[in-house]
Amino acid sequence: MMKLSFPKFLNGSLGGHRRYNMQTYTYLQQQWNFYRNQAYAEAMMPTESDMRSIKNEWNKLIPDWDSDDNFFHSVGSR
Repeated sequence: MMKLSFPKFLNGSLGGHRRYNMQTYTYLQQQWNFYRNQAYAEAMMPTESDMRSIKNEWNKLIPDWDSDDNFFHSVGSR
């Protein structure tokens, strides 16, 4: 929506009056930023299996300090 509105903003055909043109463009830009940030946050959220793996790793009684020696074979296991 933002990419389609920018040429209209440059032509002056975005709003009804010339003075409302900048307000309309600012509103569209704010809406685009909100939904872009929302999509980014949703993409960064771990899945259910990732969360379970993190939980199992944090709740171990004996942490595996040398897991890099065996290529993290036991990460996420109980």
